[in-house]
Amino acid sequence: AYASCAGRWLLSAAATMLEHLPPMLTTAATYVLRALFYYGLTIFVVALPAVYQEYRIWNEYGSRKVPPLSPLGCLKVYVLNVLWMGATYVGSILLFPKWAICGFKRSAVERDANMLVERIAALVCIGWVVGPVVV
Repeated sequence: AYASCAGRWLLSAAATMLEHLPPMLTTAATYVLRALFYYGLTIFVVALPAVYQEYRIWNEYGSRKVPPLSPLGCLKVYVLNVLWMGATYVGSILLFPKWAICGFKRSAVERDANMLVERIAALVCIGWVVGPVVV
């Protein structure tokens, strides 16, 4: 009698969990997407210290042969940093499923991150901010 009672309780608990699983998954997905969105928004704030650092390097520590960083230069540094961080952020999100499928091993996506994500991010940054480079 105890086994059948426990079995019925277990089946009842499983049925209740399965009933509530779709709303739970929806809620979890909503929280994950919100977290990713807000983390992505921090890119716009985190790029500001990089602009300040470049400003200090060009104006205070640079040689006197190099002109100081202009406001347009500061804007370009900001846009470059936002593009770089944003492109690598999107690339890391796109590589997450492969990383999970391969057992969360670092080497599984390390090559793809270096050869694909960083290269594409660099090409985007150069194309949109720097322009054609002639050496």
